[in-house]
Amino acid sequence: KISIAHGRILAVVTDGKAVGCIAYCHHRNQCCEMKRLYVKPDFVTVQGQKLIEAIIETAQGDGYKEMVLDTIKPLKRAISLYKKYVFKKIEPHYDNPTDDVIYMKLVF
Repeated sequence: KISIAHGRILAVVTDGKAVGCIAYCHHRNQCCEMKRLYVKPDFVTVQGQKLIEAIIETAQGDGYKEMVLDTIKPLKRAISLYKKYVFKKIEPHYDNPTDDVIYMKLVF
């Protein structure tokens, strides 16, 4: 049994096949953390946007007021998508020894 109190995972299906997924997990208080946005290369632009919109809407519906995420500098397409949805750069929200991580936050 899965509790939504800890998070959700969403998938997008095209022609009966999963082509992408995204998730969020509880981070703290009314803040969740976006995790694991993945879309197969042929579907990345349209389906990536749909997944981000869906996970934001789902988190809002579950009562969250903020969403944080982390990504890495080489993932320029993902960073561009996050900025489109008004995610802003923030200070790290956890300790990470990797130096190319970007931390972002969206307030609903």
